[in-house]
Amino acid sequence: MIICRGVAAGYGQRLVLRDVTLKVAEGRLTGLLGPNGAGKSTLLRCLTRLLPPRRGQVCLDGRNLYGGYGEREAARLIALVPQDEGMVFPLTVRELVQLGRTPFVGRFGWLTQADGRAVE
Repeated sequence: MIICRGVAAGYGQRLVLRDVTLKVAEGRLTGLLGPNGAGKSTLLRCLTRLLPPRRGQVCLDGRNLYGGYGEREAARLIALVPQDEGMVFPLTVRELVQLGRTPFVGRFGWLTQADGRAVE
């Protein structure tokens, strides 16, 4: 479950989100709707640890997303595939999905048979 309590976030001096409270239950498909500039992307950045909130708290499964998880542990739980970013390297869908296994592989980055099944 993801819970935001009183989240405020922004860029530079500009505050984009003010006092956002949100609860998303596990296994639910949730959409963010709103006009351009409403803060949808900013909220997604807060939910994926790309932009820490200035105020408030973002929790994942009851733990603070900022400070309650190490980098590797958070990477195992959170993933984002932006729709507007150009790919620097041409990747197949399989290769892109395999990149999502990075936090689960060992030091040398070899994928196991279990990783292959997860990619499938």
